Amino acid sequence: AAYALPGPPVEPKPVPASEIGPDGGEVLPQRATEELDRFRNDAAEGAAGHPVVYGDGQCYPLVQHYIQALGSWRNTDPSGNAFDLYEHFPTNGLGRYFDQVPFDGGLNRPQVGDIVVYGPGGYVSEHGHAAVVTAVRDGGLFGYEVAEQNSSGRLFVTLNWRDVSPMWNTLGYLRPKP
Repeated sequence: AAYALPGPPVEPKPVPASEIGPDGGEVLPQRATEELDRFRNDAAEGAAGHPVVYGDGQCYPLVQHYIQALGSWRNTDPSGNAFDLYEHFPTNGLGRYFDQVPFDGGLNRPQVGDIVVYGPGGYVSEHGHAAVVTAVRDGGLFGYEVAEQNSSGRLFVTLNWRDVSPMWNTLGYLRPKP
């Protein structure tokens, strides 16, 4: 008897930002969707050798650009650390545009349009890190794609896949309000 070898494993297809909203079903606000699409285009330009940089290339200016696309935000509690987007949430003015969702050991997962905030430690610098979730892959292995700057020293917009590993030291998510 002849046996056919199975083909390579099929990865679940990521769901693009334009097809899923913050609660998994509703569409994101148009401004959020436009920014996520812009970040995807920026990352493609970078891959083609034409890097797109927000501010000084750190993570914060890209995230700040996204936040300001959703509303006229001025940080009322600046510290210079990315992790304070989450840690200073009660006083930094983001509550007007976002809900704070704790990581809770991985029980809460990111959704397209969220800002994911990482604390210092593990893979992350002492200033923490922040990125915008652009796609979510469910199925056998959960993962999420982020648009970010200053990942592995690349001071321009890139798209990268993450998981819920404790080495990311994920604090939680800032989820856009409908």
